[in-house]
Amino acid sequence: MAAFDQKGFIIDLDGTVYLQDKLIPGAVEAINQLYEKGHKICFLTNNPTKQNSAYYHKLKDMGIKTVKEDILSGTYLSALFLKRNMQEGDLFWSEGEDALTFELKAAGLPMASSPEMASKAVLGGGPSFSFDYLNNMVQAYLSGAEIYAVNPDPSCPVENQLIPDTGAWVAAMHSLMAEGEKIEIIGKPSKNAAETVIQYLNLPPEKCFVIGDRMETDILMAQDFGMNSILVLSGVTKKEDLLTEKKIKPDYVLTDISELSNLKIV
Repeated sequence: MAAFDQKGFIIDLDGTVYLQDKLIPGAVEAINQLYEKGHKICFLTNNPTKQNSAYYHKLKDMGIKTVKEDILSGTYLSALFLKRNMQEGDLFWSEGEDALTFELKAAGLPMASSPEMASKAVLGGGPSFSFDYLNNMVQAYLSGAEIYAVNPDPSCPVENQLIPDTGAWVAAMHSLMAEGEKIEIIGKPSKNAAETVIQYLNLPPEKCFVIGDRMETDILMAQDFGMNSILVLSGVTKKEDLLTEKKIKPDYVLTDISELSNLKIV
């Protein structure tokens, strides 16, 4: 009998597993089948609005047989990255939903008392974002803080529409920053996100498959770091977008994740 060919599946959430609170039909069955066959899974989302535990409970309530360790949220990934790169005397500031600040504090990062006192500030989007949030990031930048963002996504897919995401605020920040200065992205498609998830799965990149709905984050990360890519057309990217995209090319294209079992790789 041939040895089992274990693979790693890096699965996006918004637009791939669900749209807001509505499951993509067949998603639960497709993912649970991967678990049952013995493949390794990591849910890697750029969404900056929830902490790791919230995603775990959401997936469990939907019927997905995951474990807490298999989830890497944008907020948790940001805390890991900033902790790993913290220097003596660093003070942190965050703007976005409460989940981002929660994960930073849970990681033991010392928080500044004001944006002007921060040495590093991280930006995350969400429905609570406001002028005051953006202004605080600007003041942190003008006071010399290094600026980071959870993710570059300009929008997030929900049922029947797109809503603004962190990338929209990143663009606003860039318009106020000195020419040539760029905000460092922590989540997909960054080297940090790719290396973190590959290390967690403990598999060579060529054994890993990134499943997601966004070309410029999910598919680009796979392409840049030697992983396989599976684009699903259930979220941001539509079939017609494939005709105009010249540089980013998915290895596989599915209508949605329910078609995963049709691929011989599974």
